[in-house]
Amino acid sequence: METGTPRFLTADEVAQFDALGFVVRRGALSPAEVGAAAGALESVCADFLGRAPAGADVVWESHFVERSAALTGLIADDRIYLAVCDLLGDDVLWSGSEGMWGFADSLADHDWHADGGWLPEQMTPYRLKVMLYLDPLRRDAGALRIIPGSHRALLHESLLPFNQASLPGGSRRYFGQRGRDLPAYVIETDPGDVVFFNNWLFHSVYGKVPPRRSIILKFVSMPRNDRHRAANRRSAPATGRWRSAPPALAPFGGAAAGLCRRGPAAAGSAAGEVAAASVRLPRTREADPVRGGYGTATRSGRLAAGGLSLPAAPVRGRTAPRWCTPPPACGAASPQ
Repeated sequence: METGTPRFLTADEVAQFDALGFVVRRGALSPAEVGAAAGALESVCADFLGRAPAGADVVWESHFVERSAALTGLIADDRIYLAVCDLLGDDVLWSGSEGMWGFADSLADHDWHADGGWLPEQMTPYRLKVMLYLDPLRRDAGALRIIPGSHRALLHESLLPFNQASLPGGSRRYFGQRGRDLPAYVIETDPGDVVFFNNWLFHSVYGKVPPRRSIILKFVSMPRNDRHRAANRRSAPATGRWRSAPPALAPFGGAAAGLCRRGPAAAGSAAGEVAAASVRLPRTREADPVRGGYGTATRSGRLAAGGLSLPAAPVRGRTAPRWCTPPPACGAASPQ
């Protein structure tokens, strides 16, 4: 995938992501930043639980980051935003987030699988997860395992039986082996490391250890044709935990209601549109010194990143990622 000359990652890192499906930035966040993110995650978990999370609690929620100004600030941070643009292009779309505290007993071992179904590679845009693990993870203590290159069609399609083997009642055998014995690359991480990976990689986790706290930011490249838009329609997750506008959309006032009116049915395949389920936020026409052209407001303390209200600290001008699926205000209750 052509994204131009990288401005944050190295050319080798971009090439690795394209060929192998992942890249890791070690120590990207400082201990103080990790502590702040952990505090924000705990605060959002408390919103869901009605109290501070404790050791045995399990929180696994979508639209998680969007509930916290501190966490949405991560999206605009150059160490994440510019890296994502290097991997997916400047017109990248924001496709939501997840937050996790703990895990269900049934997922202490999360067997081999790939996310989001499968379509022929040439028919769908790239998808990307940015993983921030807030606890040390090692090979047999919850580290992410991947099969490098399995986002590519030939290898991916040869591994599709793994999805069935991992279902309830499945064999849990992978080429005749236990999942933890399958040859794979283990991404051991410490708090502050940032993992960028294509979620069509086959991946697994074995030996999770509580509390296992993580933040997941999700992006997708801009659809280039009607087939891409159709792929986004089919793979769009259920959105909308809130029947009214969630806190992150409150600063935009009536814009939230407008976004709901312009849900999936409103976006078509005409030139210049984004994914069929996309929505656009009101944007200010302010020159963008980083990329040229026009970006969002730079000194107002907000960046219109998919309907997100960011912290009051000024951020540099940039074209913010837009929603590829409706924001939480647009739907009924989430099945999660």
